[in-house]
Amino acid sequence: MKVQIENNLYIESDTYGYQVKQYNGTRFDEKLQKEVDISVTLGNYTTIKGCVKHIMNMNIKESTAVTLPELLQAVERIEEYIESKIAV
Repeated sequence: MKVQIENNLYIESDTYGYQVKQYNGTRFDEKLQKEVDISVTLGNYTTIKGCVKHIMNMNIKESTAVTLPELLQAVERIEEYIESKIAV
């Protein structure tokens, strides 16, 4: 499974669990003789919920809030954004 969350941020799965990955372009692999994706694994989780929490925390850390009320507003906005993306 490979699901795009936003821009170059993805949730992927393998036999062992789920990863939050960020893709940063491609490069030519001499051994394989082809272009390969350049990715950074930002976290490994046993559940998709863990991945979502990680993404939420990433967004909170990017907040420019300087007061507690501003931070709470930012968290609410991020939660609403995530809920809007996963609403069924």
